[in-house]
Amino acid sequence: MSTSTDPASAATAFAASLDASAPYSHAELVAALDASRRVVVGYFRSIPEPAFFTGDAKSWGPVHQLGHLALSHGRMSGGFQRKDALPAHPTGVSRGYAEMKAFYEAGLATAPASFINANPFTAAIEPGATRAGVVAEFTRADEALVDAVRAWTDRELDARALKHPVLGVLTAREMLLFCLQHDARHVANVQARLAGGAPGRVD
Repeated sequence: MSTSTDPASAATAFAASLDASAPYSHAELVAALDASRRVVVGYFRSIPEPAFFTGDAKSWGPVHQLGHLALSHGRMSGGFQRKDALPAHPTGVSRGYAEMKAFYEAGLATAPASFINANPFTAAIEPGATRAGVVAEFTRADEALVDAVRAWTDRELDARALKHPVLGVLTAREMLLFCLQHDARHVANVQARLAGGAPGRVD
């Protein structure tokens, strides 16, 4: 990962480094999730408050993108905290990082327009919300997820199943690989919006 002190450059460098990281053992996943949180938090903290609060529920700005990540991580942490209640995965075989990335991108390309236009994890931005408060909400959700993952084993990551609203049934390991890709994607969405004023994607 880049040692750049510029949060935007660090976020871009981290996203680019993910493809080269393999085979994503339990320990490697925990380390990557921790690193992803630091990158996401550093990047969103660097966005000026007026720019942070641009956009709306249909054209997401930075606050909506980060709020979405907080909701997503919160939902995942609930699943990972209840590992013994999760069903067995049908195959117990996990795809690797590159294969999951291709699967994720293909899933988004074929997702119903209703999902893209009304993502079920669209954040409600409360009056009086602050950038620091939304960052803290994401941080809490992500730390809860990573703390839950620490209690898993490599075998359990392949044996247990969680369901994604578009990608369907995934192994727990695949869900965490998705999580890394999801973080990077939403940072990239914000970077594109702030660079060219393009509407914020909601995937």
